[in-house]
Amino acid sequence: MKLKKNDVAAKRNPLSDDDKKLMLTVLIRNPTAFERAKDMLMYEHFDDIDMGYRAVWTAAKNFFEEYEELPTLEFLQAETLRLVREDPGMLIDDDLVDMIDEFLLSAFSPEWGEAIKTSEPQINWACNAAQMFMEEALARRVQDDVRSVKGRITVNMQEILEQACAEAASIASLADGGGGELFPEGWDIDGGINVTSTGIPFFDSFLAGGHAPGEVYGLLGPYGSCKTVLAVMLAVEAARHAYGSSLTGSEDHGYVFLASYEAGPAELRLRMLSYAAQIHRKSLESMGKDGMKTLSTSKKLRPYEKKMFAAALADGKNVLGEQGRVKQAMKWLEDHIIVLDMAGNDAKHASAGSGHIAEICRKITTELHRRGKNAKASLAIVDYVGAMARRHLEATGKDESNLRHLIGGTPLMAKNKIAAKFNCPVWLLHQLSGAANQKGPAAQVHHTDAAECKSFAENLDFAFVIGKPDNQNLCQINSTKHRRTGHCPEVIVRVRGAMNRVEGTANKYVVDPYSRQIVEKSHMSAVMNPKKYASCKAIDPIKSGEVKP
Repeated sequence: MKLKKNDVAAKRNPLSDDDKKLMLTVLIRNPTAFERAKDMLMYEHFDDIDMGYRAVWTAAKNFFEEYEELPTLEFLQAETLRLVREDPGMLIDDDLVDMIDEFLLSAFSPEWGEAIKTSEPQINWACNAAQMFMEEALARRVQDDVRSVKGRITVNMQEILEQACAEAASIASLADGGGGELFPEGWDIDGGINVTSTGIPFFDSFLAGGHAPGEVYGLLGPYGSCKTVLAVMLAVEAARHAYGSSLTGSEDHGYVFLASYEAGPAELRLRMLSYAAQIHRKSLESMGKDGMKTLSTSKKLRPYEKKMFAAALADGKNVLGEQGRVKQAMKWLEDHIIVLDMAGNDAKHASAGSGHIAEICRKITTELHRRGKNAKASLAIVDYVGAMARRHLEATGKDESNLRHLIGGTPLMAKNKIAAKFNCPVWLLHQLSGAANQKGPAAQVHHTDAAECKSFAENLDFAFVIGKPDNQNLCQINSTKHRRTGHCPEVIVRVRGAMNRVEGTANKYVVDPYSRQIVEKSHMSAVMNPKKYASCKAIDPIKSGEVKP
């Protein structure tokens, strides 16, 4: 099989010896250039042919660590000579000593003048050269790591290349300097928060209109609550919005990425169709060898459809049956949602899901590239963080003592590697702790009750906590962290699992502050009416012992 050759990568010549000399001269003479490079340019970046420069750089760093200033010529002459004599990796000879001494005399020559200590162009040139110098060292190392030896090929290619990509990105920051204009041209056009409706009213009320590109949201709840239901709703509504934009002539083609570490594609497919096409899950789950032929048609609606579309039917309107609604939904769901199966369900991709956030980033990049220049990420969802972290630890052979740090670092990684890179909102689903799982439907639960890591929400823009549904399938949702909005009271919602949806209750229910139960608002209004129920004022349910605090 002949492999298709990709576009040839751009190539450049290695740094010349003169370039290396000039780079090192500026780095050891200019305090700003030295500060930028000292923590990045390391001993291992210097090849054997550059061992003299390695000794000079090591000596300069040693002096700076001790005295917090750049060394003098006399110190470097003495210290480099000591280093080359004591370093077992150096084959000392007179030529090496002469080369070092000649370089140092040239670097500290009066001809450079004082400008070398402050020159901005020289700083930038030296840092750019240092970046290229480190890239050359990285290229040599990767080449050695992946090169076949006697026909044997490395088995951890993916890990090596991912680590190399991360290191290359870090190296690239050296030439940057880290600064930028505070008010670049066009800042007022792109500077606002571009909020897009989630399509879910109670989330929009918490988010002052919707989610925004570059932001990361946490959604926490007990085991077996409606987290995956909400993930599917968010994905479908974002796909619906992307489909609507395509109809209005938008050049961008938006894609929603749902990375699932628990539910497989088959389950998610039915959940999405159930919500998008308003179909009872039993109808979809009952499809057998006849497939969609078992679904209802407009001429033969099911009882739940007659009830659901009663108003339209009463007006004499034609209502599509399940078959018609499925066919309509399938097209735009297929065009705008990409499920990333990270649970290892597919035997051909058993290792899927082991690479944590970096793997999701890589898959999004691949899928967008495959779909052309107009493809963009509209939304990314991870369901769920705990499972993702455990799969990564298992794959890398690390024990669970690393779990807390991995979970706690996920939001910031998601912000940098997904939200910022693809300019899209990111939702991270996570479990509540075991203790929080034991609490009642209306108990006060906080994002610090996150499983395995109390600081999970530290780098989130918003954190939402879902309570356990009661026997009426009612539960509350709170926004316990909100960076760009004020505090909002909890919202009572009803979970309709059969239709894969969570719906608002139009303010019909509230949380009883005494019993911490969800009750009808009209009942609470009557109970708390002092004129009609004066006796209620005389009794404190907590003090009386009738209700535990």
